[in-house]
Amino acid sequence: MRDDRTVAAAVRGPVRMLTRRRFLQDLSFALLLLPRPADAQPQTALRRIGVLSGGVRPASLQSGRGQAALLRGMRELGYVEGRDFVVEWRFAEGKYERLADFAVELVNMNVDVIVAFNTRGAIEAQRATKTIPIVFASISDPLGSGLVASLGHPGGNVTGVSAGLDETTFKHLDLLRQTVRPLSRLAILFNPANPLYASLLGSLQSSSKDLGIAVLPVPARTTEELEAGFATMNSERIQAVQVFDDSVFV
Repeated sequence: MRDDRTVAAAVRGPVRMLTRRRFLQDLSFALLLLPRPADAQPQTALRRIGVLSGGVRPASLQSGRGQAALLRGMRELGYVEGRDFVVEWRFAEGKYERLADFAVELVNMNVDVIVAFNTRGAIEAQRATKTIPIVFASISDPLGSGLVASLGHPGGNVTGVSAGLDETTFKHLDLLRQTVRPLSRLAILFNPANPLYASLLGSLQSSSKDLGIAVLPVPARTTEELEAGFATMNSERIQAVQVFDDSVFV
């Protein structure tokens, strides 16, 4: 089954299948949030898409990575914002604790679907509603995060794209080892507010130790913490830094 068909099922009825594990940087999961114009029934109201993002609202929604992809995809399918649909954007600006209130707010607005750009947003949306379809993007471990019952049959009202970060993270480590020879001191930059990174960080530390690489975890939630983190990397003579993707760092 194609990824876009899976997403369409999330909007039209109960979730039956989770997308295969891979990155979709252009967020193609969002392209079929609405029925195709040729198949759609006449509507008296606009469809409302609620979006939960952990990052900062871009100066232009047409320039934001996920935001631009979603809007571009809708246009490619023939949907016009303001005529066929409206988007309720919610940006946590790095303060992930705000996502819970945003999720409840979108549910109270009775949006047709909620799109979550990170694990925390998807979890908060799931807590807020068991009926409104939720589509997540590039989440490393939807099963371990409790978002789905299984990868083959997620169940409930949640589906989306699993990024497979647990696999790509170790590939990134391998690429760093090939680039920096010999690699003995590595920093891991991560947002501690992101719930999916605790187990991933532990696994990477264990693997790095077996390879003779000392790992320095560098947590950062704000610009100030980022600056302090890089200062620490310099003082610790870090040779390379691996970044766990997060809305704050974007």
